[in-house]
Amino acid sequence: MRRSDLVSARLDRVIPAALFTAFLALRLPLRSGFLVNWDAVNYALGLEVIDLEHHQPHPPGYLGFILLGRAARLVTGDANAALTVVSVIAGAAIPALFYLLARRVLRRPFAVGGAILLGSSPVVWYYSVVALSYAVGGALVLAVVYAAHRARTDASRGWLIGAAVALSALGAVRQIDMALLLPVVIWAAVPFEHRTRIRGAVALVLTSLLWGIPLLLLAGGIGAYLDYATGLATFAGGRTWLGSFDPVGMAQNFGLVALGLVVGLNVLLLPWAASTLGGQRPFRRLDAATRQLVLLWTVPALLVFLLVHTGQVGYVLVILPAGVLVATAAAQALVDERATETLLRRAFPRRRTTVVAGALAVNLIGFFVLPPVGHTVLSARDTQATDTDPQATFIQDRTRQFDLRRNDEHWADLIATVERFDPDKAVVLGVPTSGGSFRHLTYYAPDHLVLGLGFDRGGRFGALATARDRTSDYSIDSIGAARPEISLPAGTRYVLVPDREVAVGLRWEALRPVKVHDRIVLYALAVPDGVRLVFHQAREWSPPFIELVRPGAERFDRRTPVPVGHA
Repeated sequence: MRRSDLVSARLDRVIPAALFTAFLALRLPLRSGFLVNWDAVNYALGLEVIDLEHHQPHPPGYLGFILLGRAARLVTGDANAALTVVSVIAGAAIPALFYLLARRVLRRPFAVGGAILLGSSPVVWYYSVVALSYAVGGALVLAVVYAAHRARTDASRGWLIGAAVALSALGAVRQIDMALLLPVVIWAAVPFEHRTRIRGAVALVLTSLLWGIPLLLLAGGIGAYLDYATGLATFAGGRTWLGSFDPVGMAQNFGLVALGLVVGLNVLLLPWAASTLGGQRPFRRLDAATRQLVLLWTVPALLVFLLVHTGQVGYVLVILPAGVLVATAAAQALVDERATETLLRRAFPRRRTTVVAGALAVNLIGFFVLPPVGHTVLSARDTQATDTDPQATFIQDRTRQFDLRRNDEHWADLIATVERFDPDKAVVLGVPTSGGSFRHLTYYAPDHLVLGLGFDRGGRFGALATARDRTSDYSIDSIGAARPEISLPAGTRYVLVPDREVAVGLRWEALRPVKVHDRIVLYALAVPDGVRLVFHQAREWSPPFIELVRPGAERFDRRTPVPVGHA
């Protein structure tokens, strides 16, 4: 082997290791301090006890992610720290794995540039520092694709087995992603003889049984597992799949996918657009095998995400690397054009380094500057808000999770405030939705009784779930039928209200704000012993009225339930 070939091979080993090390070092100090959303709390609860019926974690189970989190917790001692460390490691592997794939179809400088821009993408960066499974899934997707590409183009039986094992590992972490990537592994297996394909299938099945059987046993059997999985799928996707004919649900799918790809690709959209407008057709710059791979990689996922369900931006980590690969091929095509090369040489004497550094700066600005668009769930307009005006006081904001600093501040202040109240004398009224406090306080305030109030699937407001000692009866069945009333435990003296949906139903003149740094984090209501909460509505999905019924007192007249603030 020539010396230049030896140097090139050595570089192709050193560069992925350098990418992994650099992104690992950059992200470790920037991890979230608190669990960022409902799903993250589900994972944290799953580290305690796996209970799919009560969403610890939510179906379909994510057993591989839970086991990785439990292993990391042996070192960190904390669930959020453990899960974020797992995400950081996986997120650092994403650009390294992308380089290995891109290097097979692009020249080294462009493979390096694409890897850096993918690793620094705001979408990849965010999901690499929070306690969610998307970064791990994204890394394993790239492992599957890289192994499949090597198996097909190198006619390697070993890499075909590797692709099958990687696909199984992906299924242990995110089962839906395993189904979406199955066509890629089948594509890799097609040129091989029948015996080799059988070996690949056996490897896939046997390794999948290693996590599939324990998952079914933990769920209580295949029947129970299917009930939990289909129940959540029906609940989450009921309004978003094509057959629902719900324009709002479909708009959610298209909006989240578009947002994820635009923000994820970021500056890489420029060479893609320039190449396309110049008639260069960047996708055609890839070889035929890679074009087939990219189509099988992205089309099934896009069909599912657009026509069935997309829950949050993290879904696009399955296909975002494919977009970066095509965009980087477009950049290479532009540079290959003599006029573009001359222009770049004149504008940037050290053009490659300068362009990549500038694009990296834009990506980092996108992550550190753009996300702070929200405030807290209970965001008071400081001293201008009145204590009796719910519309001025409460602002429901589900984008807070993407602003890690504000998210951490919010939960730190709220949890510290709740803990100031004796758990034997205070009950928290939270909301069991992605923007509510019920799930977070289930985990972070285990000594307190937390009641989940909200609308059931029939549009009735009432009690949906309860939690204490990090154990909850929340399930798809429990949110199907709201209880019309609930008795508070004996000895209760205070009701704590962190969420607007509950606060609007109480009598505002009785509520007292509790502030931290001049910001209202919750409202407290003094109640007599033995009080019951009775829930009323004027019509379906209308704002509720929450009646506090004292022992022996007459009931509220159900014929005239008027929400406070609208009387």
